[in-house]
Amino acid sequence: MVRVASVLLCGYIGLALIGCSPRLVIPEPKIQPISAPEFELMTIRDLPFSSRMLRGKMVVVNFCTTWSPASAREVLELHKLQAKWTENEKPFQIIGISIDELGKKDALPVFGDMNLRYPILVSDYDFAEKFGGIDVVPSTFIIEPDWKVVNRYTGQVDILVLEAEIEKRYKKFKKRQEEIAKLQKN
Repeated sequence: MVRVASVLLCGYIGLALIGCSPRLVIPEPKIQPISAPEFELMTIRDLPFSSRMLRGKMVVVNFCTTWSPASAREVLELHKLQAKWTENEKPFQIIGISIDELGKKDALPVFGDMNLRYPILVSDYDFAEKFGGIDVVPSTFIIEPDWKVVNRYTGQVDILVLEAEIEKRYKKFKKRQEEIAKLQKN
């Protein structure tokens, strides 16, 4: 009996250690990098928003709706991520794009009261085609500072995985920029 208990205890400890691994696995990109579309859209508060304001930043574009529980959860998680990166003064911006059927009429009552740290723009499914289309909401795209869409997540994204990928891509991009600057000096 003691032997069985010892084996079970070792097994549980082993499973716990495996399950508690601090390494996050960043999934391979699901798309080939493409140029991100230029756009000018309106926010839910009727303010103009242009993609030109995003150049030189890591950007997360999140297509969301008011009727999707996964969208609601993700919007709140992205709000926390935007706050964290803003406090660290990193060139990073999240934008939400509501693709609700009635546009601002649907989006403003829900997203307007959330006091989000990032803008929610209003568009439709046709606009999502410029990003290669979406099958479900939420759908999230990562755009590097050179304005290339480099990855997408379909459905609710694990915010820790998203943050790890953004950090990794940002460091790579910064290193490339430093190498280019060195070459230009020589």
